[in-house]
Amino acid sequence: MQIVITVDDIDYGDFVERYYPLVKDRIQGGEGMSAMLLSKLSTVPPDQIRKVVDMLPKSAKDELAVKLLNANKERLLSRAARLLDEQDLGLKILDVEIRK
Repeated sequence: MQIVITVDDIDYGDFVERYYPLVKDRIQGGEGMSAMLLSKLSTVPPDQIRKVVDMLPKSAKDELAVKLLNANKERLLSRAARLLDEQDLGLKILDVEIRK
């Protein structure tokens, strides 16, 4: 069975400011716009990341968010499993596919 969740109204600045430091060592390199953006963000002072992200076009922000979420996939799965156990919902999440 699959459950699809669509998200919108993301505070990209807050999101990147919060998650980039947690995963930046694991997501350096690669190809595409998100790799280029992450490379640029590595040179930005932490207190300026939000301002830089806020200036990006939505498509770039979306790609960056997908890259950060995928890099943080195991943590997301762990938290989701804990929430499902706490709520006694009788479900187990096997995998998460994050795409734009």
